[in-house]
Amino acid sequence: PTQHLNYLMAACDQRGQVVAFDFVRNRFWLVARTGVAGTCMAFNALQRRELLVGFSDHSIACFNIETSQLVARLPVYHQSTPFALSTHPSRALAISCAASEAIFWDTERWDRRRSTDPDLILRRSTKSALPKPNDDESDDNDDDDEHQLMDGEGVFAVSSDSQHLVYCGRMPYLQHYSIPEHVHVNTLHVPVLANALVIEATFLAQTTVLVLLTSQGHVHFVDIEAKRLMGSLRGQHFFKRMAASPDGRLLATVLLDQRNSITLMGLSDLFEPEPERRHPAAAAAAAVNTVDPDQLDAALDRVATSQRHTKPVVVVTPTDSLSQMIYRATSTQSSDADAKRRIDAKRIRRFLAFFGEYPSRYRPLIWRFMAQLPENRRAYEALVEMGTHPSYATPVFRKLYPIKSEKLARLTQKLLSALAHWSPLFGELPYLPILVFPLIRLYRGDLISCFELCCTILTNWCHRWFEYFPHPPLGVLDILQDLLNHHDAAVAEHFRSHQVGPQIWAWSLLKTFFSRAFQSQPWHRLMDHLMTHPSPHRLYFITLAYLIAHRATLLKITETDDFTYFFARNNASDLSQILQLAQRLADRCPAYLHPDSILPGFEPLPQGSYPAFNAYPKFIVNYQQKLRQEIEEDETALWQRRHLAEQVKALEAELHRDQRAWERSDWQHPDRMDAWWRHMQQQEDDHAAKQAQWQAAEQNLRAAAMRRVADARHSF
Repeated sequence: PTQHLNYLMAACDQRGQVVAFDFVRNRFWLVARTGVAGTCMAFNALQRRELLVGFSDHSIACFNIETSQLVARLPVYHQSTPFALSTHPSRALAISCAASEAIFWDTERWDRRRSTDPDLILRRSTKSALPKPNDDESDDNDDDDEHQLMDGEGVFAVSSDSQHLVYCGRMPYLQHYSIPEHVHVNTLHVPVLANALVIEATFLAQTTVLVLLTSQGHVHFVDIEAKRLMGSLRGQHFFKRMAASPDGRLLATVLLDQRNSITLMGLSDLFEPEPERRHPAAAAAAAVNTVDPDQLDAALDRVATSQRHTKPVVVVTPTDSLSQMIYRATSTQSSDADAKRRIDAKRIRRFLAFFGEYPSRYRPLIWRFMAQLPENRRAYEALVEMGTHPSYATPVFRKLYPIKSEKLARLTQKLLSALAHWSPLFGELPYLPILVFPLIRLYRGDLISCFELCCTILTNWCHRWFEYFPHPPLGVLDILQDLLNHHDAAVAEHFRSHQVGPQIWAWSLLKTFFSRAFQSQPWHRLMDHLMTHPSPHRLYFITLAYLIAHRATLLKITETDDFTYFFARNNASDLSQILQLAQRLADRCPAYLHPDSILPGFEPLPQGSYPAFNAYPKFIVNYQQKLRQEIEEDETALWQRRHLAEQVKALEAELHRDQRAWERSDWQHPDRMDAWWRHMQQQEDDHAAKQAQWQAAEQNLRAAAMRRVADARHSF
């Protein structure tokens, strides 16, 4: 990552809330809530965690942005509101400027050292930088040297090397002075400043490029040495305040219509353009006094303002144009000439060097381009058609690697089987699924690119890893041991004294490709740098940088189990620091120890078919395959015998159940017969009783009828 990613930024609002922003950790936090509007602020050059803030009540305070504590509150000597603060680059001094006076402060005792004459009214200065340190204490004896200033409201800007001073007034002219020579150099006419007042001016880093913010809300860039208007930032939004980063790569601005947000704009593409891609409008701006203002917007067509409001910091990047270019270059319908014209590896490396990572949406495309994947579709399909490899059969694979997603599990099994069919070695590596699984998650929609990327990694970054299979790569580990002895002898001696070899502190990181050492997003950033600079030695220097970054923790560990646990888990790491340290280690490494003198360079996969991979002890792999086949045959026979025994046991259990059922039914038969007989007898008795009742009723009816007949005869 570039240097600006390590910078911190601070901001203060009208309510006196001081907020710090950390670009590396992508976070912001509240430092102080003062209740008084802030007017200016500056970081202490000697104590980078200290922030000086000037307030509208004429006071100045210093805060520690890490602990959010008040370090000091300076005595109120200003008679008006301070509007500029600056600290000395090498001494404990600071200067604060107000409309009534300028005061030198001692930042060790936090007291006033001296002040200017109150009768000398200073004009508004956007950057009151202290001159460079001299041996004769020149910063304390500057009262006798004065410059005559033009009347009227204006601003000053002092270059970071204290060589140039520029005064900007109401007129469209810039007055250029030489500070060491105390002379007026020239007057620059800037037509775009007509009818506008410059309210802020600052130089960009160690350059002579002056950034001007006008009352119209526009930002202009002027090179005072080349006498050239480099461009302007103008659009539907207008700017209210601005501040440039120390390296000149970032410009922080506050918009007039969006005062609750800060916009960060990258300026590298503007001030370091490619010669073949410079816009004609930029070449037309030959001189400041002849430039056409209507042509300036075209020169900044790669600088766009993001309109997102979901995050506190908005960074303007050329992501869209880069992604479209990569898509066109990697499309199968594009010719080689078109791809060369639309994209080149150097531009991608510059993009990564500036932003530190690739856009997640287009990361697979960029990796595919940088790895020069051939897309041998027929060869890949031939490997896939071989089916599932015995080493990754479904029951065993699902038991060893219980992946929750069914689709992801099938893709992983399919890719590992293709790798095992390509080379029998990859059916024997127990750590291969852990190595390729993060790539499968990234390329789940493009499995052929994932397969070829895995092959590229295994044949380049994993070169000489399998010479001593199934043991760790002793040759590679010896290289790392020598590098650690050279770059950090204390850590190497600590490992030796506790009998911790590179099999623990190096191989546990390498065999997983750091996928267990970092979370998903940092691991993707790490792979961005490895794929952009495809040299195997970078992986080994990153391993050393990881150890040195955690040396304080490692030197306190004394138990072997604790070492193993440390290298097998995800530790909190600053990836930017590790990458920078790895680059420094590679630059300082002597030639006789450098891995490049031992390991070959990057070789992409060839077109048409995949090369045979046999850089491993074939007799061991063949023996393991034969042994596995015998074990599988024995397991099959054992399973058959076990299955037959289970069938016999099931049949025996069924016979026992039938016998018990028969015995139970035979024992219950007499009781059922007796119950049935009793039931029949009861029914017979009931039937006889009913017949007797019916006969009695019939006799009664007949007797009554005879009596009625007899009575009838007697009456006649």
